[in-house]
Amino acid sequence: MIKLVNYNLKNSFSRHMGAKFPPSFPNEMLVKILSSNFYSNIKKNFFNKRIKILEVGSSSGNNLRFFLEKKYIPYGIEINKEMVDLGKKNLLRLGYKIPKILIGNICNTPFKNNSFDCLVSINTIHYNFGEDILLALKEFKRVLKKNSVVIIETSGPEHFNRAQSKKIIGNLDYVSNNKKLLINVSELRKKLLKLN
Repeated sequence: MIKLVNYNLKNSFSRHMGAKFPPSFPNEMLVKILSSNFYSNIKKNFFNKRIKILEVGSSSGNNLRFFLEKKYIPYGIEINKEMVDLGKKNLLRLGYKIPKILIGNICNTPFKNNSFDCLVSINTIHYNFGEDILLALKEFKRVLKKNSVVIIETSGPEHFNRAQSKKIIGNLDYVSNNKKLLINVSELRKKLLKLN
């Protein structure tokens, strides 16, 4: 885990490409899902109210910024203090009030049962594998209210996590830095169905 922690802090944005600041704009697909009926069949009136929303892996706060602008009540978690501080500093730099961003991980969030109307996990779930993905999904279910919304985006074949991995068996197992990765939509669907 320490190697991943250092990696996240060191490479949280593309300094080698000339970026001076961490990402400040929200994820494009998230904006489409929360703003347009064309991209999502989620009832528009669900997101037209003041909802409590948790972002798992809030990074630089770029999506929390979007939630603040939409007048939601945002919360974030990150895996270490350095990443929490990165998000807080970036939001302050952009002139936003800092929402609650806590240390936590995808399998163990520091929130009570039934706390949120919506949970967003963008490019976080694929850092787990096997039964840890089921644990993460159970944790999502635990902190969400009844009739809530979950938005999960994970890596595709071109993502660096998969591109730098070696296929070891079938269409499911990949190894990166000697850690198995689960990046398969059909398996994720099966695990979601197990939660019912």
